[in-house]
Amino acid sequence: MNKNLPFEYDNLWTDWPSERLKVAECLEQVDISPIQESLAKGCPVEAWPYGMPTVVNPYVVVLGMSPGVSPASGDRDYNLRPTYELPTVGAPHPRWYYKDSRGYWDKVRYLCGRLLKAIDPDFQDPQAFALSGHMNLSTGASGKASEVTVRLNLASWVATVISKGLKPRYVIGVGLTSALKEADVQAALSNLGTGPVDFTKPDRVRPFRGYQRTNLSYREWDFTRPDGGMLTFVSWPQHPGRAPFTNPEIWEESVSEYCRTISGSPTGATLFQNRISSDDTTIQEVKNMKEMISSQHTFAAIKSEFNSASDTNFREFKNKYRINPESKIELTGMPRDQVLRKKHGDRWQIFGEFENGQTVKEFYQSAKQVTRRAERDHDMFIALHKGFVHLVPKGERVDF
Repeated sequence: MNKNLPFEYDNLWTDWPSERLKVAECLEQVDISPIQESLAKGCPVEAWPYGMPTVVNPYVVVLGMSPGVSPASGDRDYNLRPTYELPTVGAPHPRWYYKDSRGYWDKVRYLCGRLLKAIDPDFQDPQAFALSGHMNLSTGASGKASEVTVRLNLASWVATVISKGLKPRYVIGVGLTSALKEADVQAALSNLGTGPVDFTKPDRVRPFRGYQRTNLSYREWDFTRPDGGMLTFVSWPQHPGRAPFTNPEIWEESVSEYCRTISGSPTGATLFQNRISSDDTTIQEVKNMKEMISSQHTFAAIKSEFNSASDTNFREFKNKYRINPESKIELTGMPRDQVLRKKHGDRWQIFGEFENGQTVKEFYQSAKQVTRRAERDHDMFIALHKGFVHLVPKGERVDF
């Protein structure tokens, strides 16, 4: 592994999308190749299956029955079904932007983009797509899920590589409602987690309220991945290519509705189990449940919990606290080279963005202009911990 990685190797699959992406973008080819080889190991087809573009660490995976029967005009691969490129790292898979003739992929991209943005509002589509993937239970061609022949060995490998290798937080099943009644599909999808599962009894059923002419619902099952992380499998109310989702507005409403009532959390299952009592609680509201650090006095009171400004301590800090974006920054006069050992790189440039009197939010916006890897509260935590800046509550005077 590259020794300069900003986080531990396992943070490729953390519950925080920004950390997944940050680590992925820092990996070098010497780090990437073993991960790709590990993912492809045991695949029933050579290299990587047709119709399954993904990154190595997607936060969300869309799972279908097959690649379907609506190829792009002139797509010769549709009949030949060649293997795909191995999962990519830090950037969308080269096949992710496929334009099929029925708009299926446009809807998949919309779903993945909106879900990631619901969890991290700072994400844009390129970042969201760099944490997205699509897998299928078959590589065959069929426009109807009921006509797809599921090969148990391939379907089991797909579910296993999702859970053990890709480790997404969400798996969105599209067009699987009837298939979930089949023994082979149930057996394959049981590999999404480590414990027993009853696919006739979802953990949650949420009615889709955006369409009242028929009863459609989101059905959710919670799994524990082999690495101990949480995975939520969502059976979507209907396939994107079936009515009523042939209407783009109704499809978009289904995505928006789920994002508003999403049941998972960037900090894992325990946060939602302990703190959420309403289906309408949003990810942003969960973040707001953390203790707010608004002044130097407040930070000083909790600083002893963290013996250094290391990345590990920052992760612990952000699980419990957040820095008030409206608080102001006061420079202490400490030289930058006294805080940072390296006089180059992104962090050196970011620390040059600190200004007396600016708000925490304004500083973060400036840091994002330096590098999109800038993470909310991270540099503030380092600067506060090392005494480079002090935190002044909103409304109080900053000494210049």
